[in-house]
Amino acid sequence: MIFEPIKHTYTHEGKDYISVSKFLKKFKPEFPKQMLAEKIGQRENREASEILAQWELNAEISATYGTLIHKAIEYWIRYGEFSKLPALQKTVEKF
Repeated sequence: MIFEPIKHTYTHEGKDYISVSKFLKKFKPEFPKQMLAEKIGQRENREASEILAQWELNAEISATYGTLIHKAIEYWIRYGEFSKLPALQKTVEKF
């Protein structure tokens, strides 16, 4: 299975698949981030925009890490070798 990061799809034997997260998103209500950021901001004496920026950066870190794991597993499947990064090697071994 090949992962295409820009489209966030997977291809296997010429057939495209969407990610599980995209599929599950169809069944989940939208997260009310603005409203929650404002409430948290009031409670913590912070601007809602600061909280939203923090959440956005954390989401980017998580997505990047997830992509790295996908790539490390794909590398192992294609070449039978582990990444040179010890943390990724441990993750692939657990996979």
